[in-house]
Amino acid sequence: MTIEEIGAPLAEAIHAYSKWVAPIQWDRAFFQYQAAKPLKVGQNQLRARLEIGGRILWQQEFTVMRTK
Repeated sequence: MTIEEIGAPLAEAIHAYSKWVAPIQWDRAFFQYQAAKPLKVGQNQLRARLEIGGRILWQQEFTVMRTK
């Protein structure tokens, strides 16, 4: 999973790391993704993207507000 700031160079994107949490069914498992990205004060426009083998499986844009 990649986290990037919208409008920033792709080289500044960070990669999230997964952690196995629990099995859901015999053929499925629940993973938690975590990333550390410094945020500026105010609104931060971010995009998260999950890719496997160069194919985008999921992508979503969201806003994170930092107050301090």
